[in-house]
Amino acid sequence: MIPIARRLTAAESDDVEALQTDIMRFMAILGFCLMVIFAMVQSLPQSEVQHEPQIVSKEILEQELKELLDTYKNLEAKVEDLKEKEQNRRSQLEVIAKKLDSGKEDLALLQTEISSKVNDLLTVRSKISKQEAQAESVSRAIEQLEKEREQKIQKEKEEKLRKLREKPQPIAKPKPEQTKVEVPQKSEPSPKAEKKKGLSLRFASDETLLSLIERGVVKFYLSKNGQYFRVTKTAIKLEPLDAQFYQMASFTVPNSLIKQIKRKFTVTRSTLYGVTLNNRVQSQLSKYVSQQKPGELVINSDQSVTFLK
Repeated sequence: MIPIARRLTAAESDDVEALQTDIMRFMAILGFCLMVIFAMVQSLPQSEVQHEPQIVSKEILEQELKELLDTYKNLEAKVEDLKEKEQNRRSQLEVIAKKLDSGKEDLALLQTEISSKVNDLLTVRSKISKQEAQAESVSRAIEQLEKEREQKIQKEKEEKLRKLREKPQPIAKPKPEQTKVEVPQKSEPSPKAEKKKGLSLRFASDETLLSLIERGVVKFYLSKNGQYFRVTKTAIKLEPLDAQFYQMASFTVPNSLIKQIKRKFTVTRSTLYGVTLNNRVQSQLSKYVSQQKPGELVINSDQSVTFLK
């Protein structure tokens, strides 16, 4: 018997339905052909001569029927294979759908985290901007105070210099350990001469002093605990004296040198400041000192010495 084809469900694909329809049509045509053949065979006269072709026809029909059954089985196997592939595709689609759903959740979490980080960043930036504004305000205030302080120190310096010019101090002979800024006299003045105006020494300006130090004409020293430290534009180093040391009042030292010294040393009242001069300036000073005239000696940026009465 020919096995009855099982019915396919409505959920199967169009390819499977089309294949099943073709098979059913083929089986119907085959059945119709067999009916016609069997009718023709039965209508033939029964004779020994015609019996042999009738047997041959049955074998051929059986062989064809067998081939048709094999073809049907192959087609049925293909249908099952297509069903299995369809099921695998559905499984893959379900897996992909789950991954997409999971990816959407992860994306939503990531977006939430990014939004939170952006808000934190904006908050930090706002705080930094406020701190920068406060720092800038404090910096301006410090600069203003520093400027006012420098102006005050400059006024005090100018006032002391003015008083010194009005009342010049007598030049005293420097001691061996601490030589003062005044130019030394060859002979000690008598008590009567001390009452007269002396000879004082200064630089034309702070810029003049700094320029002479930078060119090596004048060497500026800091004296602390019996040691002498040479101060240049870029460094402060221990260095013994190689010429006469002229002590300077602290208020006559330029502010830039004072700031540089304070970065490395603690300045106290016992801290001394002074300079040594090269031979050219020293020889000019000696000439005016030898004349023993009261007045003021001014060292200029061109290494010349001017005498002011």
